[in-house]
Amino acid sequence: MINIDVLVPSISKKYEFTVNETVKCMICADEIAELICQKEGYQMENSGALAMLNQQDLSILNMSLSLRENGIVNGDTIIMI
Repeated sequence: MINIDVLVPSISKKYEFTVNETVKCMICADEIAELICQKEGYQMENSGALAMLNQQDLSILNMSLSLRENGIVNGDTIIMI
């Protein structure tokens, strides 16, 4: 488990999550988006359109790989679009 920050520019908010770094980014993004939508009272229309970027170098994460395989470590910040 690692702690990451997730920036969501579309709603100008930042969240802290503890996630399993071995889970594929696609699953992680879906779960994070669902939690954010519940908290903020939003309806998510198309979770398949989510993308994640590493804030450090603005690289797009491969959604078929895990956070670890994408080089994400404890304390990193992810941008979700």
